[in-house]
Order: sequence, then structure tokens, then C-alpha cells
Amino acid sequence: MMHSERNFIYNTMGQIMVRSVWNDKFDAKNAGWVADGDKKSGGQGEAWPAVRSGIRAFLKVLKSQKDSERRARMYREAVALYTYEHPGIPSLIESNCHRYEQMDYKLYLVTELVQGPTLREYIEENGSMSFQDAVDMIDRLLDIVEYYHSRDGIHRDIKPDNIILRCSNPADAVLVDFGLAWQPQDENAHATYDGQELGNRFLRLNELAPDSPNKRDPRSDITFVVGILFYVLTGKNPNVLEESESGRRPHQRDGASESIHAATNGWALSMLALFDRGFSPLLNSRFQTAQELRQELKRMSGNKPTLVDGEILSEIKKRLEAQGAEINKTYIRKISEAVSKIIIVRNNIAEEIGGHLSGVETGYYKSEPRHSWLNIGFDTPGTSYPRFRPTFDLKIIADELIISVFSENREGVAQIIWRTHVTNSDFGDVFRSKIREIFVAGLNEIFSQ
Repeated sequence: MMHSERNFIYNTMGQIMVRSVWNDKFDAKNAGWVADGDKKSGGQGEAWPAVRSGIRAFLKVLKSQKDSERRARMYREAVALYTYEHPGIPSLIESNCHRYEQMDYKLYLVTELVQGPTLREYIEENGSMSFQDAVDMIDRLLDIVEYYHSRDGIHRDIKPDNIILRCSNPADAVLVDFGLAWQPQDENAHATYDGQELGNRFLRLNELAPDSPNKRDPRSDITFVVGILFYVLTGKNPNVLEESESGRRPHQRDGASESIHAATNGWALSMLALFDRGFSPLLNSRFQTAQELRQELKRMSGNKPTLVDGEILSEIKKRLEAQGAEINKTYIRKISEAVSKIIIVRNNIAEEIGGHLSGVETGYYKSEPRHSWLNIGFDTPGTSYPRFRPTFDLKIIADELIISVFSENREGVAQIIWRTHVTNSDFGDVFRSKIREIFVAGLNEIFSQ
């Protein structure tokens, strides 16, 4: 719909009819809308195809009419639909949501009727998409996202149930349900408070969690689109960026890689690298714009999937970089630096007591680049006993290196002995003094028995 057409719609006879978007009727029935099809229920509203004066449209009525926060959300959705003019966003025909503060109004909105299945219905009926269909659909979604991002809008609820494929055509996707959308006019009113979780269960994002201060970042929408790409290629919901126990990202879980290989053929390595980056838990490591993601998909779809040796190695390099190889090297180097400082203190003590005890490092275990432990201590030459081998546990959390001490067999409660910044680390006199105290106290205990 062009700007000049904003105040016009067409009836079934093709006649132009002047309309007023904001209607002061108390509810949809009083406004003349009659349900004309099967009802669909969503999280916030109930919806039907509807008709009035020969005009077929899509009617949505708020479920929780007494909930002031949900009333404000529906008003936000109506404003978004009225503001945006894009073929991939349904145009608003009519609404009384501007009366959201007046509780006697039963809020509704009416949009153009988009004929076709939701993306979830399409995948459940037809199975996973071909690589080219997936690329075509994602390109369309990115065009929509890029459009409203350029107007400072953020959707924040992109999921298969909120995407309709017009006439079952993946390349003609339509994005619906702007109930969680944020727009600049929400800055001081109608905004969702920080303690509430936003987004959806299709893909939970860290930045949309309760108490996150970063709920208005357009990169969240790009990440949702990456989730949609994963979904149409595998038929699986991504759910979370990383599993809490294993740390696996969606494309690393059971069966996902096989589906991606089957769908993308020779581009599987590149697609896995795309997901490595797109599903990073760190916002700054993900795709930053719609254009970045589009360019990567265009590169894959526009070339033959046969790679020469150099290209294969380049793709592997991209995967490693997307998985955080560079930062992982930094973490490993930092832990190694801390270990070397501990060993220096241990060696100095061994010299002080005449070299009669031998230094030992054993039991080293690297569960991940951010977490390692090592027994560092003393053995009696020839017999190993008496010996003192405390376990030093080194863990990086966010930008801190935290060092704890256990007994040799890692029993009991760990004693945290040092915390320092990963970048500007402090392993100076105070640190060395603490390590010395641990060694001297332990030696005193075993030789006093």
C-alpha cells in the first residue's frame, strides 16, 4: 500500500472507500464486523477472518480486556501496523485500540486478510524446506526487518506462528503480531518494564530475559531470523542459544547437523559457521545487521557448493572464529599465566627447604577454555609421601579469573583465594603471598603428623 492510499481500502467490487483507521465503537460487533471463518487463538488475542460491507479482513480481539499492560500492548501493535507500509506487514484497516486506557472499550483491530498457512503449519505439513526456498524466505524476512529497523522499530517476537506464507509461497512471507514491538514513541509510555521477560519460547534470548537492560536491541530480531532459518532447514525449534549443561548451540544438538547437511549439500560447513555466529550468546559476536546475514546467504546461494582446498580451510577458519577461537586462546593463555605464577612460588619454597621435596603438577583437566584445574604441590622423592598436592581451580566468569583451592581429591568446599580481571590481571606480591601461605600451611600440616 502506497502512502497516498493510507486512507483508502477497496471492497470486493474494486471500489475505493474512504476509511478512518481509529474507530470509537466500543467493540468489533458494534463496528459491524462479523466473524467469517475459523477462530485462531494466540497468546494475547482471538482472531477470525471477518467481513463488513463486502470487505473481507482479519479481526483480532484482545483476550484479557481487564489487563492494562496487555491493552497497552495491543495499542502498540495497532500503531505499528498503522505506521508501517510494507507488503510483508499487514496493513491496518481499523481499530479502537487508541481507547486502551478506557476499560469499558473491548479492544480490537482489523487488518488485511493474508491468505496462507503460518510457517509452522507449512513445515508441519510439508517438512523441512529446500535450501533455495529457505534462502528466499529469509531474504524476504530480512527485507521486512530491515524496513522497520530503518524506522527504529523492533519486533521482538519473530517465530513460526507469527509468519504467514501468502499462498504458501516461502518467498512471500508476511510478518504479523507486533504486540511486543518497540517503537520510539514507546520511550516514555506503553513500554514493557525491565522485570518482564520478552520474546518467545521458540528461541529465548539472553538480552530479553527479566531484568535485562538491553530489551531494545535490533540485533535480537536478526537472531530470531537465524532461528527461523534453522527451523525451516531442520524442523526443530532452537529453544535456547546454549544448553545449560553441555553448552551446545542449536545446530550442535542431536540430529540437527545431519538435517543441515541434507538440506544444504556442499554448503553445510558454511551454514554451520553461520549458525556458530548467529547463535552466539554474546550480542556483539552475532550478526549485527540484516545486511550482514543477507550477504552471507547470498554468497552461499549464488555460488556452486564445490570448494577448493583453500576455500575449505577458509570455511573452517570462519567456523573456529565464530565459535570464539580467538577469545578461547586468550582464556587459555590467562589460565596458563596464573598456573606459571603458582609454580614459581612453589619452586621458590622448594629451594628454601634445600630441594629435598620435588615439585609436581598432575591431574590437569581442561573441561572448557574458561575452566581448568591442576594439582600443584610437593612430593617426597622416591616414595611420593608425605606429599601436599592442593587442587587449584581456575575459572573465568565474564571478565574475571577466579582461583579457588580444594583438597587434592577435590573434596569439601572450595576456598576462593583470588579474583582478577582477565585483561588487566594482577599476579603481584599479594597474590604470591597468598599462594605461599597455602603451600606453607599445607606442608606444616603434613609434616606435623
